Amino acid sequence: MDDFNNTNNQDFQNVPAEPVNDAQNNQSFNQQPYQQYDPMGGQQPQGGKGMSVAAMVLGIVAVVGACCCTYVGIICGIIAVVLGIISKKQQREGASMALAGIICGAVGFVIGVVTTIINIVNMANGNNPLQDILDQMSGAISFIIR
Repeated sequence: MDDFNNTNNQDFQNVPAEPVNDAQNNQSFNQQPYQQYDPMGGQQPQGGKGMSVAAMVLGIVAVVGACCCTYVGIICGIIAVVLGIISKKQQREGASMALAGIICGAVGFVIGVVTTIINIVNMANGNNPLQDILDQMSGAISFIIR
């Protein structure tokens, strides 16, 4: 047992009572223990294109929607123009997409308004274009059935 205690005491005799404060140890504490990981791979984040893309997409939907459903063209056209103007004023990236959204949105809005006016005038005159289409379809179906 005494050998065991003597061996343990000898190991602890070489350990200094206070930590060593030299310049090299202080320098190692100031360094970062690891490198920080950059998840973007050194690329800058792409911001500001979202509003321009939204304006362009809504402008395209306005033009197509105005041909099928006038209210879709009017609503999407207004939103596309507003988003495009905001994006251009904030001088964000994608200025060409914002301009395309403004143009397509305006065209879709105008087509929607014109077709709405035409539909209102036709209905005021007693002409219902949808009823005419349905009458022609029913005539074609009755011809096929005969």
